[in-house]
Amino acid sequence: MRHGLAVLLIVISLVFMAGCVATAKRCKADAECGSWQTCNVTGQRCITASGFCAADTECSEYQQCDTKSHTCKLKKGKCSAAVDCEVWQECDNATRDCKLKMGFCNDDSYCKKEYETCDTKTHLCSPKSGRCNNDYQCEGWQLCNTTTNVCYPREGYCFTNLNCKEWEGCDDKSHKCIVKNGFCNNDLNCQNWQSCDEATHRCVTAAKFCEFDNQCESWQLCNTQSHKCEAKRDFCDVNNDCIGGSSGYEYCDPNTHTCAAKEGKCSKDSDCKSWQYCDLSGYACRARQGYCGSDTDCPTSQACDETINRCYVLGCQKDSDCSSGYTCDTLFTHACKKV
Repeated sequence: MRHGLAVLLIVISLVFMAGCVATAKRCKADAECGSWQTCNVTGQRCITASGFCAADTECSEYQQCDTKSHTCKLKKGKCSAAVDCEVWQECDNATRDCKLKMGFCNDDSYCKKEYETCDTKTHLCSPKSGRCNNDYQCEGWQLCNTTTNVCYPREGYCFTNLNCKEWEGCDDKSHKCIVKNGFCNNDLNCQNWQSCDEATHRCVTAAKFCEFDNQCESWQLCNTQSHKCEAKRDFCDVNNDCIGGSSGYEYCDPNTHTCAAKEGKCSKDSDCKSWQYCDLSGYACRARQGYCGSDTDCPTSQACDETINRCYVLGCQKDSDCSSGYTCDTLFTHACKKV
């Protein structure tokens, strides 16, 4: 019985050895083995070289065997030194675990201040959005209230409409208070024919401009292109509104604001005196034949009686040589005298 048991053990040993031999490559030199192996010349088998591995059991408990490089590599989250961990971690030499460094965080529970949150990239506690410890932690248009640790808008900037004046609104992009439509802070917020009323912050019609006809004089209307008051048709403001402008034959009557012929000028006979007619070639009143306004309107031998605007003969020899209503001074001057 004992003999039979011994034989069985020998057979099992031979089978085991045969299996081991089958898995190990035979060799006579290292060149015949893998890069991570060496040749056991005694057993003529390739075996794992020093510093390499074939299984996890050949590594430390915090390592595992990399089947590609056949080297022992750290298991995930394990370490042998600080360099094996993230910058916000340190290596626990007892457990070989990477653990959180002092002053860093994994989540908000590590942050001591209620307004802070854990930044998952830097693993540092930093103020939540809108909260701060200094100005640099706020937006460029904000400052930090270090008492309340709240960011607030700088002068001229805003969070909401409540930070602006009643006639302004807060622009979401620039965070600046801008004038609401129809309101103004100064004249530049209005059209070029308007000014800003500082009391109401509304754009109103500026002096010397108009928006409606009733803002002009009775003989004027409002030109909605230029927003200037100008004379209605058949009316005038200045001489330039009349025919020919300032050099023409008309002028603007300041009382009626209508164009009238200048003294001695005309466009029709009725513009002249009763003893004149209108010469349209020069738009001037001329003396009718036999009538005059001065001696220059009479022949050289005659003069003008400006009381009746008639020419009369100057010299005579007898009464019949004189004009009607005149007699001849035949004794002394031989001049026609008015009767």
